[in-house]
Amino acid sequence: MKNRIDKVVILLVLLCIGYVWAAQYAQKYEPFPWLEAGVSAQDPYQGGGVKIAVIDVFPLERHTALNLKPVDSWSRLRNIPDFRLKDDHVDHGTHVAGIIQRLAPAAELHMISITVDPYDFRLFVSQGVDVINASAFMSGEWIVRELVEALEKGALLVMAAGNEGVNLSYGGNIIRNVLLRIEALQPDLMEQIVLATNLSRYELSDDSWRLRKFLSFTESRRDIFRLHSSSNVPGPFYRHISISAPGVKVESDLADGTQGLMTGTSMASPIVAGVIGRLIGAYNEMVGSAIVSDQQKRVRAKIVRQALFDGAKKVQADGSFLRQDQFGQGIVDYDKSLEVLKKLLAIYNGKTIPSTSY
Repeated sequence: MKNRIDKVVILLVLLCIGYVWAAQYAQKYEPFPWLEAGVSAQDPYQGGGVKIAVIDVFPLERHTALNLKPVDSWSRLRNIPDFRLKDDHVDHGTHVAGIIQRLAPAAELHMISITVDPYDFRLFVSQGVDVINASAFMSGEWIVRELVEALEKGALLVMAAGNEGVNLSYGGNIIRNVLLRIEALQPDLMEQIVLATNLSRYELSDDSWRLRKFLSFTESRRDIFRLHSSSNVPGPFYRHISISAPGVKVESDLADGTQGLMTGTSMASPIVAGVIGRLIGAYNEMVGSAIVSDQQKRVRAKIVRQALFDGAKKVQADGSFLRQDQFGQGIVDYDKSLEVLKKLLAIYNGKTIPSTSY
């Protein structure tokens, strides 16, 4: 009898320890509150005039989930007539589009479902989009050639790295295959591609941290960043085109009009795409002249990507450098990338770009 009581006591103690550990773990891995503050009203660059294409899964029926704009916005945004897919994953594309819309609220979104045929995708390419966000993907040589054409027209392609937990420099997946084919067809187009990995944050002290400024989450000095265990990593071959962004429990819109949390590189990719949309909008306003030719757009894409990478956070809170084979060029930081963009344009244009106060 005594042995049985001892075992019960030991079991209860272990359960209590497990509960305390789980509670601490839950606190340390909270959702990113990166959207709580919304877009700063003082920030003049909100993606106006920028076309962002979203390749993902979208519902067949019209809905009003993107409720940050009027109800009619969904039909206005739905420029690509392909919403044939209807299954349990319809929330995915809505969630992704909602992230981009919150980050670049003035941008024009073009939705394209992964069920498209070549004709539909050709229509998408002909739109002359500035940014392509590929958070869900499809295979086939035709899609590679269409992406190459879009890049030749000056688009910036943001691709989710995938969630198999593999090293893309050595392990194969559809994303790696697309990158290899684009590089084989036209190597210089790799300068217009960004690979997004999924960032987690580990809180060293407690769960009381809060983001001080929209998109400046990297300023929190008590945090140590790491990649989510499921996120593919760029490795040595793709570190020069990669960047990291939050992708754990990111809040955005669902197809039924509610809000929900999702995790994956599919959430990191639209964060990067939204930041790029804002930077392109800033570029257009700073240059002050119409950017119409494919060559002008390709120059813009390369400068914006350079600003994105150069402004990324590269050092942890403890002073250690982020590993490039995991984090690529660092952790996305809109504020710093905007400042870098101003400096780059001052150099390239031979004139000083006036600074903007926030």
